[in-house]
Amino acid sequence: MNSTGRELSDAVWDGWKGTIRRLYLQQQLPLELVLKHLRGNGLNASKAQLEYKLRQWRFRQKMNKEAWNFVRHRISRRERDGKKSAVILSGVKLRPEVIRKETLRNRPLPRLGRAQPSLSPEPPSNLPLMVCSPTPMQLIVDWPQILPWIQFQTQFQEPHKIDIIGAVGRYAAVPSSISRLVRDAIWNRQCLSKLSTNIGLLIPEIWEGENLARADILVSGSGTEKLRHILEVFIATLSNSIVEWGDIETNWNFLPYLLEWFLGSGSSHNLLESQTMKAFSDNLFRLAFNASIDAFGSLKFGKRPSAEISHQVITWLLHVGYNPNRLRTIHPYRIHSLNSGKTVSVLQRAVAFGDKLQNMVNLLVEFGADIHAGDDNGKFSALQLVLDEHAMKYWTGSTPQVVFLRKVLIEKAMKGPPNTKYSQILAEHAIRHGNKSLLDSLCSQGFNLKSCQRAEFGLSSEITAITCAAQFCPNYQEDPWEMWLSFVLSLMPLNEGYFRNSPAKLFADPLVCAAGAGNGAAIHYFLSLGGHLDAQNEDGIFPLIAAVAHGQTSTCKLLLSLGADGNKVGPHGLSAIHMAATTGHYEIIQILAKTIEDKNGTVNINEGSEAILSRLSVPNRFEYDAYTTLDIVIYRWLKLGAEGYKEPIKHLLRNGFYASASMLALLLSKKLETFLTHKDLFNLLAETHLDVYSSEGSQPEHINLKTMIMRCVVLTGCPKAIKKNFKNGWELRGDEISTALYLGDIETTASILSLGVDIKTKRPGDPSFLEAAILSRDQNTITWAFAADTEYYDPGALCAAVQLALETESILCYRNVLARRPKVLIADILESTAVGIAASDNNMQLLRDLLFIIPPSPYCLVEEDELFKDTFPDDAPFWRHPFSDEIPPTFSFDGTGEWSENEILRMSPLQYAVGHGNHELVNILLKHGVSANEKPGKEVGMTALQLAAKYGYIGIARILINRKSPADVNAHRTPYWGMTALESASKSGRLDMVQFPLCNGAKTEGTGQRQYIRAIKFAQGNSHIEIVNILKAHREWTRQDEELLRNESLRPPYNVHESECSDPECSFPHKYAPMTVEDSDIGDRSREYDAGLFPMAKDFVEEDMTNKSVESSSVCWGEEMTLEEVEAAFISWDKD
Repeated sequence: MNSTGRELSDAVWDGWKGTIRRLYLQQQLPLELVLKHLRGNGLNASKAQLEYKLRQWRFRQKMNKEAWNFVRHRISRRERDGKKSAVILSGVKLRPEVIRKETLRNRPLPRLGRAQPSLSPEPPSNLPLMVCSPTPMQLIVDWPQILPWIQFQTQFQEPHKIDIIGAVGRYAAVPSSISRLVRDAIWNRQCLSKLSTNIGLLIPEIWEGENLARADILVSGSGTEKLRHILEVFIATLSNSIVEWGDIETNWNFLPYLLEWFLGSGSSHNLLESQTMKAFSDNLFRLAFNASIDAFGSLKFGKRPSAEISHQVITWLLHVGYNPNRLRTIHPYRIHSLNSGKTVSVLQRAVAFGDKLQNMVNLLVEFGADIHAGDDNGKFSALQLVLDEHAMKYWTGSTPQVVFLRKVLIEKAMKGPPNTKYSQILAEHAIRHGNKSLLDSLCSQGFNLKSCQRAEFGLSSEITAITCAAQFCPNYQEDPWEMWLSFVLSLMPLNEGYFRNSPAKLFADPLVCAAGAGNGAAIHYFLSLGGHLDAQNEDGIFPLIAAVAHGQTSTCKLLLSLGADGNKVGPHGLSAIHMAATTGHYEIIQILAKTIEDKNGTVNINEGSEAILSRLSVPNRFEYDAYTTLDIVIYRWLKLGAEGYKEPIKHLLRNGFYASASMLALLLSKKLETFLTHKDLFNLLAETHLDVYSSEGSQPEHINLKTMIMRCVVLTGCPKAIKKNFKNGWELRGDEISTALYLGDIETTASILSLGVDIKTKRPGDPSFLEAAILSRDQNTITWAFAADTEYYDPGALCAAVQLALETESILCYRNVLARRPKVLIADILESTAVGIAASDNNMQLLRDLLFIIPPSPYCLVEEDELFKDTFPDDAPFWRHPFSDEIPPTFSFDGTGEWSENEILRMSPLQYAVGHGNHELVNILLKHGVSANEKPGKEVGMTALQLAAKYGYIGIARILINRKSPADVNAHRTPYWGMTALESASKSGRLDMVQFPLCNGAKTEGTGQRQYIRAIKFAQGNSHIEIVNILKAHREWTRQDEELLRNESLRPPYNVHESECSDPECSFPHKYAPMTVEDSDIGDRSREYDAGLFPMAKDFVEEDMTNKSVESSSVCWGEEMTLEEVEAAFISWDKD
């Protein structure tokens, strides 16, 4: 202990700086009491030393007369400008009554005689004084003491008695690792009051002005004190799942030293057991673990995470005591319905990536990760996934390389105590892979694989020593397969009654396993003992379909050469060629295509076929009930988009296979790019299917297919097929000419015209031939179209020509179009649209040329987002689109100040402001009477409080709840992707935000029971363990809760159950009902728009504009407005 007056190091003073700030500035204690408190807690400093440090730190409790004169002058000047003021001294906001008293008491006395001009006082030097706008969001300090952050901060306020000179040194010149919201505020040089409000969005205050002081320290502080507050913000934001991995990765060079300082402090033991620190550790581990996985995944957005840094973070966490078995996550692989909603350990998920994550797996195992931990049902442990390739494929849909992982996990398993279940997994692996030493070790421990076990996945219905041995394929350097079987049976003899069954049934499973593994020797062996080539096991699997499912091409040839029936269909409805098409083994398709008798036989996708595909780990994401072989291959090509699928489709087409009407319609409805990229395939498809669907048919699907095949013919440019169609009596649907011209295909256009078709033939709403030619952007096509009809004029062609002129100056044809315009007084709506397109690019010359010919009109169909998008022929150009809207997005209000539903944005101003964390706008809207309980827009929205809960804006949530008419904390969710406030906070991992609604009346029983259960399930699924603990500790857990938790589904739509709403007049939607065109005003207008061909009547335009007028009912909202402009807009609206 230091004697009084002894020299203290700067590091010691820095460790006490936060405590001194709190006592001297926030609590305004006299110097003597501060000194007494410090000495009572072990810092024996003299009064002179403390006064010196206060001057050095610029800690001031009072100001002199000159300083108050400066404050008075600044406040007066701001009042003249219509601004309010706050005075901040040493990071502490002074109370308004103190400011009034001191400015009056210290004002300069009036001088006698002639008045002298008053000069602006200079700001006092070396005084931490600021006069600025008040905090935009008035945060209330009386937070519930049960909030995890409040409990954590209460303990964290104690002084840290440790020298951290090393940490401070490493911290020098390193950017602060704080939330992006706060960091951006600092970089944008926001004033302290606004910065403190940004912090207050996320972090509750323990005492008034705490976040203001924190903002001051983050901006202008240094040393240990700044380090401490950076740590506080980092812990607060990460424990609430607000920090992103990029923040951690960027700052990991100093974060370990910062955290080690915290962990090494004398008071950190209890803090580590707090909910805040547990959530902090969980989120840090999860972010690092996911980054490790993403580092080896495909790069989709931004840069790939650093595998090295993520590994360092996980290593650090494990070294400081984090339990690798604590965190679980939702099963990431949707291969089977049984995976849905299941949680898995991090080790299970890591081994699914095979040897790519060998360092991660080795680290987790080293620190005690349980290799036997399974999913929620105790299945598919990490050990089983690594040692059983059937389990791995069934669980993940793939079989990654696991050579290194096998060694690690086998070594770990053999060191553990003997266990029948785990020994079974090891023995099966040893037999399937010819591992004699492992098999000997297991047998020496007394294990015997003599019992037959029922298999839930894989090739065989039962697992025996023989079925496992049938899957071992020795290489040329190893003993023959028969010797391996004899060795296995010598160690693990079968039951005496095993060979009493008939050979066909007895060897069905072994033959299936041998075929799936490609083991020709085993196939010959079992056939020699009486096995049958086409015998099927209890699940309906026969050898040929097993070989196909596992891509064993040579084995398929062997089985067919031995007499296997290539046309055999199992009880599940699947044949070998259907399986080949489903698995994508196209060399096998070519082999089987030669043996198939019924080439267009269909397979009905039912529970039986889905079960067998699932058992064989074959993805079965089908959308229809029945498929031909060609259907399956086409479907996989459309869904997966792989180039390798084209050749099998061509092969099947040339060999007499056909697609069903439904699959052909799906294929022919693809976009233009698909047709142009695969012209050869679509030409072959059209040629082979023309005769099939050429007969006169009254069925709607046949009529539709005729037109679709014709579209295919036109898009791929096949004049012979066009003439053949026309001779067969097929009718053109009207867009063939415009489509061909858009493609620049003059030859196809001429072929269609040679059939006697009028060049002006088109459907309402489609581009004209001239418009399509201009859209092609091909000079030869445009020239040909102008010459085809020298007098034809179309306003849509003018739109296309103007857009083309903006894109390229090499092709200017708009003057040619204008020269053909009839001399009419009324401007067509599309002509006005052409003017609008020109205006959007500020092209003055183009505007002059257009306005010289076209009368002015305010009505056009310009949509900025749609400009310069190529949509035709997949869709009409935007100026002909039925949903083009001339009204800009606006916020609409009714006379009571409530939000009227907006069809465009589907979000009210308050919801928009909350979702973007805009506390200024939130205050303005609430000030002007906007309700905190505005209903969500449509079926996809959220209330303001639900949005605040989603993003963790606890400061805004407090404002919404603390109003005279508070936000409804129990407002139920909207039925499609909606969530209650409690559910939203739980899913997003907002630790404090979950506790906050519970403290403010969130229901967990009665009508609130389902939201309570769903909140727990959301938290479980997203690995928010502490949130689950908070929710379950809130009230007594019941058997009914457990049943609801087990049965509750989180799949959309999130329809509201009748038990969740007791209000029979509730205006919130309860069930999801997709909006149709008929339900919308835009749809009504679009039908009238389509029916009234151009030019549109003047009275219709004026009537439509009258109905769409917004001046009397809404406030136009500019893209960029100052806060004062926003407030003025609302004030003016309020007065109206």
